[in-house]
Amino acid sequence: MVIKYSEYIQNKSYNFSNDLLQNAMLILTKKKVHTDLSSYDLQVVQMVNALDDLIQTSNLLSERIHSWSILPKYKEKIKPLDNVFLSVKKETKLLEKQIETNMMSIAPNITKIIGPYIGARLISQAGSLNKLATLPASTIQILGAEKALFRFKKEGGKPPKHGVIFQHPFLSRSPKEIRGKISRIIANKIAIAAKADAFTKRDISKDLIKNMNKRIKEIKNL
Repeated sequence: MVIKYSEYIQNKSYNFSNDLLQNAMLILTKKKVHTDLSSYDLQVVQMVNALDDLIQTSNLLSERIHSWSILPKYKEKIKPLDNVFLSVKKETKLLEKQIETNMMSIAPNITKIIGPYIGARLISQAGSLNKLATLPASTIQILGAEKALFRFKKEGGKPPKHGVIFQHPFLSRSPKEIRGKISRIIANKIAIAAKADAFTKRDISKDLIKNMNKRIKEIKNL
């Protein structure tokens, strides 16, 4: 027999009050939220966002220092800004190393196939490792190209063939006419790798890389 929630909390035979049940549910909810927020893949998402902020800050500081250096007698006045710039660069390197470490821990298959930074960005774009693992290869292929996809749907033209994964040398250094085929191969392997990292925890990267390299070589030799 199914008992409705309202009947459940009002039934005196369970010997606890409505307030006690609400407090228990609140504690469980807080515990679940804390567990979710402290999971390693969500930490990676925050690291990627922080890395982007640091890179943007570094670029802005570099531009400001360059503009200031044109003026006479700039060296002493610009020194504090130089120190900040060097500090930001140092923190960027430390964060990059932390992303590498975390990615090898939570997503070794993805990391070995596509690299820690591209892999981390894919997880960030998807929202979590589990969400990435449930996405089809066709969606993974264009993660990060949402603006181009929206523009294609609104204005027409050619749809995007790749998103974040374009940063991989296999794609960025390949002739334009075969990038679509290569991006599909890479996305397919990432989809399989993500499922292994999220669910089975098995290292299948060796076979995936071997097959991926073989397929890409075949395409380039056509």
